[in-house]
Parts: sequence; C-alpha cells; structure tokens
Amino acid sequence: MTTTTATLLVDRSTSRCSNCGKGAFPQDSHHTRISGYSSKAPCGAKFVAIKSENSAVTSAMLRALRSDLPVR
Repeated sequence: MTTTTATLLVDRSTSRCSNCGKGAFPQDSHHTRISGYSSKAPCGAKFVAIKSENSAVTSAMLRALRSDLPVR
C-alpha cells in the first residue's frame, strides 16, 4: 500500500496541505483533520516537509513549529 505524502504549507495564521489544498492543523503528522470549514474530508497524506511561501514566515519559525520536518 502506498502512502500519500504532502508538504505542510504554513502562512502567518493558517496552514494547509499541499496534496489537497485544504486547511490543516500544523501539529498533526497526517492530514486527518481539516481546519476551517470544508465539506470535503481530509486526504490523509503524511506530512514529510514544511514550507512557507510568505516571506514573513522564516525558516526558524517553521523549525520552531515542526522541528521534526525538514524545511523546504
């Protein structure tokens, strides 16, 4: 069985899954819950990295949030 993987995408006040684009809780190891409202179920992907496209979110902030994930 193949496990789907994803990057945890973090912004200043939200985070989402790179696989399905739905909101995610940054402390979860897999996308099993959706933050915010969505009528769709989470995709279940395993978070294997963390990154931000917002320049205000530094690598140090990402490491502090999830030290177990590599920063991309």
